Amino acid sequence: RVEGTFWILDQINANQSILPNITVGYQIRDSCWYAPVALEQTIEFIGNSVLNFGDSPVSTNGAGRSRLAAIIGPGDSSITMQTQNILQLFEMPQIGYSATAKQLSDKEKFKYFTRVIASDTQQAQAIVDIIRQFKWSYVATIGTEGDYGRGGVEAIRRLLKKDACIGADFTMPIGANVTVATQIIRQLVTRAPRVQVLICFCLDHSVRAILQGIKELNYTQRFIILGSDAWADRLNVIPNNTENVALGAITIKARSLRVPGFEQYFRQLHVYNNTRNVWFREYWQQKFGCSYDYHNPYSTRSSKYSRPCHPENESLARVPYNEDPKLAFVINSILAVVHGLDKMHKQICNGSSGLCAEMARMNTSLLMHFLKSSRFTGITGEEVFFDENGDGPGRYDILNLQSNINDVEHPLHYLQVGTWSTGKLTLNISSMRFFADQRSLNQINIHRFCSDACPAGHIKKFTDEERCCWKCHHCVDAIVLDDTTCFTCPSGFSPNPDQTACGLLPITTINFRHPLSIIICFVAGIGILISFFVVYIFVRFNATPVVKSTTRELSYLILMGILFCHLTAFVILQKPSFIICVLTRLLPGISFSMIYGSLVTKTNRIARILARSKKKIITRRLKFMSARHQLAIACFILVTEVTIVAVTVYRDPPKAVLIETGGRLLLTCKKSLQGIAAPLGFDGLLVFLCTLYAIKTRNLPENFNEAKFIGFSMYTTCVIWLAFAAVYFAIDIKLYLIIFKPEKNHRSAFATNKDIRCHFGSSTTSKSDISSYRYSEGSSLFRRSVLHRIRFGNTLRLKAEFVNSAASSLRTNDLLGSDRRPSKPENMFETDLTTGEIKQIMYDDCNTRSVSSFLVVAVEDYSSS
Repeated sequence: RVEGTFWILDQINANQSILPNITVGYQIRDSCWYAPVALEQTIEFIGNSVLNFGDSPVSTNGAGRSRLAAIIGPGDSSITMQTQNILQLFEMPQIGYSATAKQLSDKEKFKYFTRVIASDTQQAQAIVDIIRQFKWSYVATIGTEGDYGRGGVEAIRRLLKKDACIGADFTMPIGANVTVATQIIRQLVTRAPRVQVLICFCLDHSVRAILQGIKELNYTQRFIILGSDAWADRLNVIPNNTENVALGAITIKARSLRVPGFEQYFRQLHVYNNTRNVWFREYWQQKFGCSYDYHNPYSTRSSKYSRPCHPENESLARVPYNEDPKLAFVINSILAVVHGLDKMHKQICNGSSGLCAEMARMNTSLLMHFLKSSRFTGITGEEVFFDENGDGPGRYDILNLQSNINDVEHPLHYLQVGTWSTGKLTLNISSMRFFADQRSLNQINIHRFCSDACPAGHIKKFTDEERCCWKCHHCVDAIVLDDTTCFTCPSGFSPNPDQTACGLLPITTINFRHPLSIIICFVAGIGILISFFVVYIFVRFNATPVVKSTTRELSYLILMGILFCHLTAFVILQKPSFIICVLTRLLPGISFSMIYGSLVTKTNRIARILARSKKKIITRRLKFMSARHQLAIACFILVTEVTIVAVTVYRDPPKAVLIETGGRLLLTCKKSLQGIAAPLGFDGLLVFLCTLYAIKTRNLPENFNEAKFIGFSMYTTCVIWLAFAAVYFAIDIKLYLIIFKPEKNHRSAFATNKDIRCHFGSSTTSKSDISSYRYSEGSSLFRRSVLHRIRFGNTLRLKAEFVNSAASSLRTNDLLGSDRRPSKPENMFETDLTTGEIKQIMYDDCNTRSVSSFLVVAVEDYSSS
């Protein structure tokens, strides 16, 4: 390296195209790879050049001065950091040619450091890329204590991320012997028994100890070792008898091509003509195994060589030439400083030759700026530049340690099997060999994981902090989202058979082939047939008293509502669509409002007539009592229901939706709370009113007492189909008379009954008991009849008075004060409920001794359901 410095500086100073009339000098110190020595030498540099610079004579042209421009080295990363801490106080640039620790890339701590070699981070990236290339996912790491080893391991750990798991990580103390290495290997095997790939980011002494420890534990063909650039292509790191352990190792070497022209220069050097290199004689003795002090009796230095040197018979031209792998980096470091000085000279000296005054002051901060921005072709022809951290480009050779079967003297050699250049890895895997028996990659079985791979549908539950080993956990009713996560499929989806994705559940709809649908359709069909049959009967006998008495218009409206109820079943069973969903929301409410609206109208009319009949004095005729008005009221109720449904449809539009049920997706109409509650709430109000009126009108004469059937149907409306059955039951009374009792389908059957309807209570009734009864005003006629019967015997005769020619109720004079006992029955009057005509009738007497109360009401054009 020293001779390389002399050689390149000779060429630079002889080249007037760069730094014209300026000579680049040097001072070379030996750090002895020892931090205290390096620090002492650094302080001397600073003291001699920087602190004493003001005392040196200054001429106008800058001649006679020398100023320290930059320091190159030392080679060790830890020593480099310590020296940089001193140099940056004086803003002195420092260029590294061998220090690769990643910490030196931190410009906040090492502002004035740069290097032509790549950081260990890029070396770690190269190792990680090799691991990824082989798809090894389970490794162990050992790093020498210090910035180089631990920094490299941490970089590998950071770069591997999830690509591989570090099953075990150990630190090899500096200077550790074989015993320590054996303990580390034993712990490694215990902690990670399945690991077979060992990453050794170690210095040379650590490599030797580790190889010996593996040998002692008889793990000869257990590990494939990945070595860093401290191992590189060195054979001296492999102790004797450990060749079988080291064979197959993959090592990283910083690419350093041979320096063209240097070999010829070096071979011409001789101990006689090379006096500027104070270490050259020592090198000569080591190279030829001789001693220059052999015949010198005054020499105090002991020599390890037993023979004297004979320079006249010795020549470097006749011995093998082994170029230092770091020589190109040393020369490129010098070239980097020279190019930086040349840029600086051209800028501040305005192109003049020689050292100008500004240049002589040596602004090292400005020099650092030009140095980092320089880009040039290095001594080997490769481009040299610096990134934002001041690091050089990463270029590495990938080597594989193999055996030479036919070469007994050199049984081992390194074969280049690939390169790594600025992030791009190239490997010739077919030429690689592993272990002592030199097997190819496809002939070895490397455990890629700590645990066996989980079967389909399982995830990993890690059992260690390093997340290397795991137990398999089955994802029940879920998919495997990643190696550690089960994912439950969203509603409407289910896992596929291998549980890798969620698939849409099969879509089904309510169809006519389902047994329940068949039953519903069958029942609804029967209901429709019965409804049509009833309509047919009503139409055919439209003019008969039974049909007339039912208020035909409202009865037809009720039948239409019942028919719509049955048709709703067929609509609901259709495949859901917008139209079907609208009809599903529309038909039930409208059907019920047609039924219950008509019933409310009927029962309200009956209740009003009943309330009017109880009045003593009738002042005016009831309004809205005709069939036309009744139909108008029912239609108004229907329009109200339609309006409510329309508003709910507008505010919450119906649509077809998918609902998960029983492992399938059911295509159905969207449920709407307000779409159901509002229409059915209105229908509920109708049911309540209808029930209320039914209760009020429950005591009508037997032939017309349909109110009790209406009431019964209202009580059971909570179950819709039972309500339908109740409505059918109420209608069946009329059908029974029309079909099976045609003799009763005449006017007389619907007139006021000839027999007084008696409600029997106590078998004995005293006069005082009878007088204590409080009858309603509407029963005054029969109250007088009872009193008359008590006074005059079994024959009861009443005279009716018409209060109003158009009135349909009957009034008579009070007979309480009369002592006259008629000799013969007098005519009474009835109201024909089908025509409203009033006729004379004769009532048979009633045994008043068993009467508790009774009531006959005269009704105008009475009809009920």
